[in-house]
Amino acid sequence: MSENPNEIDVYAIAQQLGDGGRSPRQMSGSEEGEGLQDKLEKLTERYEELYYLSRSVWELLEEATELTEEDLREKLEIVKSREKLATKPKAQSCPECDRPLQRIEGKHHRCIYCGYIQEFSSSFDKLL
Repeated sequence: MSENPNEIDVYAIAQQLGDGGRSPRQMSGSEEGEGLQDKLEKLTERYEELYYLSRSVWELLEEATELTEEDLREKLEIVKSREKLATKPKAQSCPECDRPLQRIEGKHHRCIYCGYIQEFSSSFDKLL
């Protein structure tokens, strides 16, 4: 996948997902095509957000330290191998009723039982 989010080939991704070779305009006529297009747009938005966040963090680190691109690549490989071994964390408990919080993608955690809302504490939480 391209490093620059502006170079994402949405049509090629849609073809890989099995749209039967139709263009995004042709897909918009059916509910299935619209659902796929919506998912693809959300995926593109998340990819862009992740790209800009990662790029910003790296530029801050590069300016403030003597880290190099090679250091970044090495750390990336360490994190990738560690994450492959990790299991998915358990849902957080609601501080109000002690039941599991539901993740509202890109927004916050919400308790479906009592309505409590817990904002994400980190920009990275929005991306997972």
